[in-house]
Amino acid sequence: MDMRERLAERLLNDREKLSIMMRGGRQWLKKWENTPLLKDTVNELRDILDLLEDYMYGRYKKIPKRMLIAMIAAVLYVVSPIDFLPVFLDDILVVSIVLDKGAEAELKKYREWKKEERLRQKRERISRERIRVRNMRKYLIVVDMQKDFVDGSLGSPEAEAIVENVKQKIEGFDGKVIFTRDTHQPDYLSTREGRFLPVEHCIEGSDGWQIDERLKDLADTKADRIIDKPTFGSTELVEYMIKDNAAKPIESIELIGLCTDICVVSNALLLKARFPEVDIFVDPSCCAGVTPAKHEAALETMRSCQIEVR
Repeated sequence: MDMRERLAERLLNDREKLSIMMRGGRQWLKKWENTPLLKDTVNELRDILDLLEDYMYGRYKKIPKRMLIAMIAAVLYVVSPIDFLPVFLDDILVVSIVLDKGAEAELKKYREWKKEERLRQKRERISRERIRVRNMRKYLIVVDMQKDFVDGSLGSPEAEAIVENVKQKIEGFDGKVIFTRDTHQPDYLSTREGRFLPVEHCIEGSDGWQIDERLKDLADTKADRIIDKPTFGSTELVEYMIKDNAAKPIESIELIGLCTDICVVSNALLLKARFPEVDIFVDPSCCAGVTPAKHEAALETMRSCQIEVR
């Protein structure tokens, strides 16, 4: 056993120093990987380093100790500063010599194992993703489908026209449904919102505050929760979703309801800010704005913020 092989044997039992040597090998690969003359050597040495790494971390053990020592010795030849020569034909020669002594057969076994390992990991990832998706929840947020916004003090033909679409959407939705109710107090006209919009609406307990009669049964039977909100966007809704997400990850959030350009967009943006990686979208056929033009403007704003409109 020559000096390099003795050093290789010591490295085999010293994980820290073996890691240092392997980093040197990776640096050598990076330096010469685009050199056509060294293409085969680079590929073989990369496989040797991958094998050594998998061995070091206990992922691959099916290799004789003497072969490991020979492979470490070959890497040492490449990374040792003493042997950095102006001409690198010697590097090609030493790797070829190691392969002639049996490394090629061991590398072939390792490559086959690596291929199977990648397939196994891919299958596991697919399985985990399927489980993750099964465990995720879909949410439908029904925003302010209340009498005052449909056919009451702030109602409109456009709001009236979406009620049947909203009803069908809720009935066919496979996930958790949350209703919101715009909720004001008798002093509404003295509030900041009341000064800007001096029309009493959705006063708590009033007839106009109630969910539209055509949707009331669905709100009673299918809604996971009804959230009363004193302003356009609901922080309570966001906090509720945060807690639910901690218990079971959110897959998607769909928003429908009234009004597109006020409460729908406000809640969509609040949810987008808190859940930037969750699919959030609105169904324009189940929304209506204060005016058709404002409805379209709000949809465009949401598109700009990567909230899907579909």
